[in-house]
Amino acid sequence: MAIGIALRHALALGLHLRNEDETIEIVEKERLVHTWWALQTFEGSLSIMLGRPSLVVEDYCSVPLPLPASTEQLSDKNMASYWNDCGRGGKVYDENAAGFDPPSLELYTAGSFLRCLVNISRIAQDAMISLYSARVTRRSWKNIQGRIAGLCNKLETWATTLPIEVNFTKSAAGRGFVRERFILQVNYIRAKILITRPCLCRLDDRIPEQSQDSSNFNKEMAHICVGSAKTLADILPAQASAAYLHRTGPWWSMTHHLMQALTVLLIELSLDSIHDAESEDILPKVKKLIRWLGVLKKNDRVAGRAHDLGFGILLDLASRTNMDMNISDLLHEDESLPPESNSQSASATSVNDEIQESFTGAFNYDDRMSHQSMFASPLSTHQEGWQVPAAAGSAILPPGLETPGTSVGNAFSTLYNERDHVFTHFRI
Repeated sequence: MAIGIALRHALALGLHLRNEDETIEIVEKERLVHTWWALQTFEGSLSIMLGRPSLVVEDYCSVPLPLPASTEQLSDKNMASYWNDCGRGGKVYDENAAGFDPPSLELYTAGSFLRCLVNISRIAQDAMISLYSARVTRRSWKNIQGRIAGLCNKLETWATTLPIEVNFTKSAAGRGFVRERFILQVNYIRAKILITRPCLCRLDDRIPEQSQDSSNFNKEMAHICVGSAKTLADILPAQASAAYLHRTGPWWSMTHHLMQALTVLLIELSLDSIHDAESEDILPKVKKLIRWLGVLKKNDRVAGRAHDLGFGILLDLASRTNMDMNISDLLHEDESLPPESNSQSASATSVNDEIQESFTGAFNYDDRMSHQSMFASPLSTHQEGWQVPAAAGSAILPPGLETPGTSVGNAFSTLYNERDHVFTHFRI
């Protein structure tokens, strides 16, 4: 709510428009540009996490991208020529320019980090609109494949043009800027999963007699999606530590990133690892992500619900499939579940039933009537139970939002999947 109010105030002040006032110094203009893009990037990230449309309509915006310099480094003397020469205002929303800078050897500055975040945030928002909006149902799968390919090219262009100090794709990156590099890489992984996720299902069963090229494209994108999820697990230390995320990563959104990668790997396991030739390393990475969520759940209720959801699905997969899954170590580590092996099946069934009830019972979820992002959960349609807070900051959640598992949503359903794939596939 706070970010929405702040963004509305920014729109009312006209921060989304290019400032042509010649009486204002460049430094002050750049502060306003930084303010707008910080709010827009933050709100865009929240809209992806919640599966809700962004408040910002880019067609109404003309504000330029932030300069690759901190406000402290800007001055009228040494930046006036650069301000006039970059011509950035007219090309920010030009589809041909795509808002990207050409490759350069420009040194990294504090302003460069915001600029990099802005560009990848725009790619992620483009993916949400192009692949997960309601109008997608009117498009052919060939059209969707073209959009996926185009978004992948944009994403790779963004990664290759990062300043060398924060370019996580190059092994020669400097030892400094660890936090900035980690945050950019995590956002890169999220965007890549968003773009390729529609191909991670049994499309051959839904699109009969498709061409060999189309089938190969689907398999390649699904493989990239699984590989991106595995990469997130790889870049995390073996020893889970909440302090590490608070010090190094985007701590406020890390539960979303962990759950996104975990969702992809669990779906791949449920599909018998048909998209990944190196399937033997999927389970260790699933367990690693669950351990990280388990560490975060100690002080984070949302992370706790995500942990219980992911752990419950893994238990269900282990008990209802023929795959050889050794998860006894997780059972012993988790204090909320009994370590005895004979209770594994009962625990898995009860957890799965609770999750299924939260998806289909509490919310009457039907993806034939409404579409949500792959990490979104429809809110309860009734408003009973709302209470007016006695004071600011003491809002009381309605009973419907207290249901375990609802904060992370129905992570296993998208417009491109069979209805309730995981639960239908494993239902007794």
